[in-house]
Amino acid sequence: MPFLPLINPQLVTTWQQAPMRLLRIQFLTIAPQLQSLNINLLLAVTRKEGP
Repeated sequence: MPFLPLINPQLVTTWQQAPMRLLRIQFLTIAPQLQSLNINLLLAVTRKEGP
């Protein structure tokens, strides 16, 4: 938790919630790409360990 000066608690909660909202949006946009990447990695690993 980064240091915060003593300011309006309303501002603090907004400040704390905003990054999570941004992360959630970014995750939603990245998730499909991650899923295909995971599948590719699994295929690569199984191919490598196969005969």
